[in-house]
Order: sequence, then structure tokens, then C-alpha cells
Amino acid sequence: MDTPSPFRTEALNADPRGEDIVKSLVRIWMLSFAALWAGGALAQEPAQTVASDPANDCPALPEALSTTIDWNERRFPGIVQCSALAREGGTELFALTISAESPFKPRRGDRAEKGTLANGEELQWYRAELASNAETEVREALLRIAPDRVVHVFLRAENPAALAERQRMVLLLPFPTYREN
Repeated sequence: MDTPSPFRTEALNADPRGEDIVKSLVRIWMLSFAALWAGGALAQEPAQTVASDPANDCPALPEALSTTIDWNERRFPGIVQCSALAREGGTELFALTISAESPFKPRRGDRAEKGTLANGEELQWYRAELASNAETEVREALLRIAPDRVVHVFLRAENPAALAERQRMVLLLPFPTYREN
């Protein structure tokens, strides 16, 4: 007789994709924790003193966004985490992780909306779910900005209108254009 795993819930057992979502989230959390652990002994430089490099910095906020959001930037070895926080209330609107590779692996069956970035590149959004709140709208995207740099975009919203607004904000960001040869 198989002993059930203490890490699986009945809700996840009812959803055959639930286990994959949890595995994806665990990979993201593990990468974040590894970065925190590895970077804990290093002094974190303020964002203003770091030389500007579009492939290694949070994107500049366009005028349309600069009055409503601020970046909360955290640097770890090989990773930059950018959380877009609403100036009013401090709510996280979306988050970016810039690194050499991402634990997020897009799946064709999870495709959702498409959008066009400020640089003219097309961006494919993918549906995701939060195990703790199935009603929350969640989207992820992956964008290559250099041969060795990708941006993982993660956002969640309480309703479709908020989701569309947050996606619009991401599409306004000036990501570097990268074309593979």
C-alpha cells in the first residue's frame, strides 16, 4: 500500500496539473533561497552605484509608469530581482527575475494572451495557478534579452481587469532587443 505524501493535498490530487505547478513554484523558491544564501555574506551595493547594464538591471521605468510604481531591486550573485511596487499602498504589481536561466519552463498547453513589448518584440503569457488561491489570476512570461540573460516575469491579480492592467505595464518596459542568429 502506497503511503500518501504529506506534501500533497486532496485539492492537488484532484487537479492533475497541480503537482506540476507546485514543482515549478518549488523550483522558483529554491532558486531564490539559494541566491539569498549565496549572497548573504556579500555586501549589497545600492542600485545607484552599480554601472547601468540593460541586461543586468531592472528596466528603466517609462514616464507612463514612473509616477505610479517604484522598483524594489535585490541583487544576488548572477541574479537581479525587480519587484514593481505601487507607490500608493506598496502592493506588488509584478516581479521580474533577470538571470542566466530560469526555473520557469513554458508549456504550450498553458499559453494565454500575447502582447507586444515597447521594443516591438512579441511576448507570450502563460497561465499559472496559486495552490492557496485558485481565483487569483496568475501569468508568467519568459524573455531572452541577451545570449546569457533571460527575464522571468511573474504577476498575479485579483480579477481580469487588474490582470490586463498589470500586463499593460510590463509591455511598456524598455527591455533590450535580442535576436538569436
